[in-house]
Amino acid sequence: MATVNAAKEKSRNFDAPGPSQPDRLVLRYCFATIAGPCCKSNSIRHLAVEIKAEAGNGMPDYIYLLENRLSADQQNALRQLREAAREAGTILFLTGDAVRDLTSGHAVRALEVAVHGNALKLKKTIEKLGGKVWGEDEASRALYLCFPGTVRVDLVSTHRVEYPKPGKPVFHPATIQEDLRRRDFTINAMAISLNEGSFGLLMDPMNGAADIESRTLRLVSNYGFLEEPSLLIRATRYIARLGWEMDSKTRTRYTNAREEGVIEHLSVQARRQELEQIGHE
Repeated sequence: MATVNAAKEKSRNFDAPGPSQPDRLVLRYCFATIAGPCCKSNSIRHLAVEIKAEAGNGMPDYIYLLENRLSADQQNALRQLREAAREAGTILFLTGDAVRDLTSGHAVRALEVAVHGNALKLKKTIEKLGGKVWGEDEASRALYLCFPGTVRVDLVSTHRVEYPKPGKPVFHPATIQEDLRRRDFTINAMAISLNEGSFGLLMDPMNGAADIESRTLRLVSNYGFLEEPSLLIRATRYIARLGWEMDSKTRTRYTNAREEGVIEHLSVQARRQELEQIGHE
């Protein structure tokens, strides 16, 4: 543990301001998390009007990608999840790898959908609509689904994470904004609304679209490799699959974490998940 703390101190000292990234349009949602389902829906519709005015011709781009870059089976899976969310009175977003791959032009192999609330409560509705639940995680309140056409979907609850010990996350319910800011790399910290009145709108609080354009792998948190050792494996996997490069700060933190032996704190579950991803790719 002392070794990890020393590594964190090294990372803190290294955190000098770097060159700014290219200016990009960033769309953000601002709705009250304590509001009921009706209020949430009205807030999103109201916000959609404001964002449409700011986005100009930007909004149809992601609608086009959702309608033309996803397979018919993937689109059907998202329709079923949108219906389940409507019945539950909650909202949901396409997140993670799927948004990155849609944006960068890579094939979308699996879907991740983030639900504002407890995803586990949608289990019965999803099964009624034709989805199959092959796994679930009580700690993070996530469901692992399969839809017709062998479409894999990770249905996660929006959350933030604390790390009292390396590789030992503690999950807390959070907003979609907080959820995106706890992600691993900026290219995965983007979300597309799947909600009525704002369908296709992009959220990009960490400027991930700019890093996708420059083919750059950049940590969201300065301590990402130290808190979650599995990111060392994930970074290597992304570089091999996408052919992108780490930015200089991320590269230095990657090297420091390896030298400090942070990988020794890799949990069994995280190792299994990364191996599954390698096998899936």
